Amino acid sequence: MEQNVEANDRVVAIVNDMAVVKNYKPAGNYALLEPEAKGMGYKPIVVSDENARIFGKVIGVIAPNQSDEEDVRFESLESEQI
Repeated sequence: MEQNVEANDRVVAIVNDMAVVKNYKPAGNYALLEPEAKGMGYKPIVVSDENARIFGKVIGVIAPNQSDEEDVRFESLESEQI
């Protein structure tokens, strides 16, 4: 199992007790969690070890044929710090 996330990996992060799926961009002591959907009004989230942790790395997304909802599959990481 992958124990580390790398730049541009899609991750499941816990930010202030809320789970988000974003692209991970490390930036020194901080990281940017960037949305994939451009032009939808979503903004990057700036996080640090104090307000976020990586819960898992997305390894696949399954979108049903007749629904806009996605089923996100992820690989759990053991409390990976930002």
